[in-house]
Amino acid sequence: MRLTGREREARALEGALGRALSGEGGVVAVSGEAGIGKTTLARALGQVAAKRGVPLLWGRGVDSGAPAFWPWRQVVRGRMETVDDVTLRAEVGGGAGELVRAVPELGSRLGLEPCPLGEGRVRLFDAFASFLRRASRSTGLLVVLDDLQWADGGSLRLVEHLGEDLTSSRVLLLIAYRSSEGAAGEAVAALDAVRTVDRIGLRGLPVEAVHHELSSASGRVVSGALSARVHVLTGGNPLYLSELARLLAEDVSAGKPVDEGWPHAVPATVRALVRRRLGRLANRIRAVLHAAAVVGSEFSVAVVAAMVRVPAMACLEALDEAGAAGLVEASSQPGRQRFVHALIREAVHADLPAAEQVRLHLAAADALEAGADREIQPSAVAQHRATAVAVAADGVDPVEALRAAQWAGYAADEAMHQLAWEEAACLRRLALDLAGAWMDSLARCQLLLGLARALQRSGALAASVEACSAAADLARGVGRPDLLAQAALVVQGVGDPLLSPTLQRLAEEALSVLSNGPPATRSRLLAQLAEARLYQDDEEGTETHSRDALAEAELAGDRDTLIVALRARRLATFSPERADDTLELADRVLQLASGWSAADVRHAFWAHVWQAQVWFLRGRLDLVADELQPLAARAQELREPLLAAHQLRLRAILSGARGQLTHALEVGEAAQDAFARSGQATADGQHAGFRCSVARFAGYPPDLATALALPPAAAGPFADLGRLRWALALAGLGRRDEAATEYRRLDPVGVWRLPTYLRLTGWTLRLRAAVALEVLPDVAELIQLLAPHRGLHAGGGLSYDGPVELAVGAGAAALGRLDAAEADLTAALHWSRTQHARPFLVEAAVDLAGVRARRAGPADLKAARTLLDEAEAIATELAMVAFTARVQRLRSVVGPAASAASPLSAREHEVAQLVARGLTNRRIAQTLVLSERTAENHVQHILTNLGLDNRTQIAAWVASHQRAGQIE
Repeated sequence: MRLTGREREARALEGALGRALSGEGGVVAVSGEAGIGKTTLARALGQVAAKRGVPLLWGRGVDSGAPAFWPWRQVVRGRMETVDDVTLRAEVGGGAGELVRAVPELGSRLGLEPCPLGEGRVRLFDAFASFLRRASRSTGLLVVLDDLQWADGGSLRLVEHLGEDLTSSRVLLLIAYRSSEGAAGEAVAALDAVRTVDRIGLRGLPVEAVHHELSSASGRVVSGALSARVHVLTGGNPLYLSELARLLAEDVSAGKPVDEGWPHAVPATVRALVRRRLGRLANRIRAVLHAAAVVGSEFSVAVVAAMVRVPAMACLEALDEAGAAGLVEASSQPGRQRFVHALIREAVHADLPAAEQVRLHLAAADALEAGADREIQPSAVAQHRATAVAVAADGVDPVEALRAAQWAGYAADEAMHQLAWEEAACLRRLALDLAGAWMDSLARCQLLLGLARALQRSGALAASVEACSAAADLARGVGRPDLLAQAALVVQGVGDPLLSPTLQRLAEEALSVLSNGPPATRSRLLAQLAEARLYQDDEEGTETHSRDALAEAELAGDRDTLIVALRARRLATFSPERADDTLELADRVLQLASGWSAADVRHAFWAHVWQAQVWFLRGRLDLVADELQPLAARAQELREPLLAAHQLRLRAILSGARGQLTHALEVGEAAQDAFARSGQATADGQHAGFRCSVARFAGYPPDLATALALPPAAAGPFADLGRLRWALALAGLGRRDEAATEYRRLDPVGVWRLPTYLRLTGWTLRLRAAVALEVLPDVAELIQLLAPHRGLHAGGGLSYDGPVELAVGAGAAALGRLDAAEADLTAALHWSRTQHARPFLVEAAVDLAGVRARRAGPADLKAARTLLDEAEAIATELAMVAFTARVQRLRSVVGPAASAASPLSAREHEVAQLVARGLTNRRIAQTLVLSERTAENHVQHILTNLGLDNRTQIAAWVASHQRAGQIE
């Protein structure tokens, strides 16, 4: 296939295919206006793939009525047509049950049942990815998804997933979509955001390509002026150009004059040109095409025949003539045809009067219900009946509206079964709009609950709660407390302060009418209320309701209800004083959820999160590390974004605490992406807070202050913590006046109210900010608040801010209380060494060196130099620039790192003596509580500074200096 004017784009796609065959696959996107040549370019790549022995699988989005995952169902069907059962079974592999849920015909072919309906669909997406990978192993694989601007939400989410998953595969996924499609704006925005290996935006063809096309069509060389005129008329749009080229060929054949002013009666659009062609066809052919256009861009011949009430053979004859006119062509599916371009279908459809559209849409729905297309597709029936209702010019027929709503409900049920939650939500909304006032309150309530569940599963939590509230209003009116309880329990465990007031109101009302209701239901409502109270700053309510929820759960004797109650009870044990209670709750959940079902794995995951949070609180980074392994295993088992996000966040926090600062930021970015995929509206703010904790050591990038910025009116404990982080970032960037302005927005320390579970973090952050900004009265008050909590640590959920002693010691130093500062900073330093918390070790050592320098006694100065030696080595290795600068400033006070008699620092003297004793770098690191890399760097510095070549020479140097009494 020759692609005049598209050579550069064709080469780019061929390059992407070549890289995919080398194991560097992924997604490539081709976008542009309608008729610009996206499909032609994809077909050309398909021909290149065929010459290289690479299979091509093709799927298309359709503009209405397709079932969920329709483009992907076509892809799987295409593979089913080309391989035998043995190969197909091997390619679907362990994900067969998931794939069958989205592609029912696969189950019919292989005799497989869909897997049980779980709570997540990442397994379904993984099953698709694994299927494509297996199909590509021997030959590579090209998958083309065309017209994706019309795809359902589930199909788009799958494309997003594969953008991340196929990068190391032999699969090239080419997605093509219109870049400007008003009705599909959200889909286009989602496709624009997909991770791709290449992105091609098609524009109009150059005038040279227009000249070539016109000359080829007319059989003679046309003038440059004519080519330029047509180029201006068409904007280089290939479809418009091909229609004009067809018209030119007809005029030349008919002997009509063709000059520089051709065409003299200019057809304004592609549609106008198509209408001219349509007008030359017989009435029976136009009738068939009108019916086909109502069905869609691709259509079943049997359905169209039933719509126009002619035998199938007569319908095929009419379509053959339409094909000869260049309007339709055969589809890859038997018994189906399609318009050669969606714009042609749109042009044919635009000729239909409203009354004829209504008649044909109803005829299409009747034909589909009668089974003319072999398999009834509720979504298609619903769409046709809904369109007939919408287009009707003589008012809405209530019977037809309710019938359309009923089919929309059937289609929504099917979409939920296929895990296509976005599509299910759209269909439920359609049903609600169609039914209007003609649907009774009970049915409308149930439909709203279905909408709420679909929205909740898709991550649209605010919209889900809104639907729950509307359903509750109707449940109240029809006297159905059971439905009221359902409305209160659709959205659970999200911890969103903005949604909590509505969830609290719904739970309270449901409990009030279910005073003697089933214990299991009451327990879940009480658990819901406990969480809502927590995020309304009512800790007493959380304590009471969580205790009552647990009591009701014990009465119910239901394991899952008991676990929900235990999770609610955990909310009441957030305070540091109740850490042991949290560990007991975690142990109990792990005992109850000891299996490997999805629910058990999920429950166990959260129990391990609780344990990790307690270990952070107690400064046991070693035990946090132990928890990460089971957390990662369970997150990998379920592949749910929210679980992955929490596991990654904890891993990032630990990496930062241990000094792997760059790695921490990378893992933190991955956590943010996972939080965003899980529907967390606060993902960006949380990530900015985490970045702030790493920037404390790695340095504050200028964009962080922008990411942390809050409006002046933002209030509440979470806003206060965000404001403190913002102030710290501003101070770290040298913008002290702005930092002080934000700090002053906080309430005075004496009346500053924080929930129990935020106090350690809040007090610690505020103390650090007060020290940085020299707000000394606040420093004194905050030390008094934190002093009883020595031995505990701040953070662990969003970030980790280190031992209380480190903050209190810095505060005491700011107040000139040097003895108290020394005691606390020494404790922080000891902990840092024990737990290999190297950034905190640097901070504690530098702060303590500053205290010893202020005392300025001979022993103090010597101790300060030793501390600075240790801090500088680690800070240099970790690129903690601000701390290396502090070290240099302190050196000007305490003196150089080593005496003139020795070229080695105090730490290097220690390392040299251990080398002389025959210790390896690993043993040296263990002895001095260093990383092995730091120990290796010390040994290399010793060799360089002493001009030696090996460790034996270091041992000899140590021995000679010991004999001379120069070292101990």
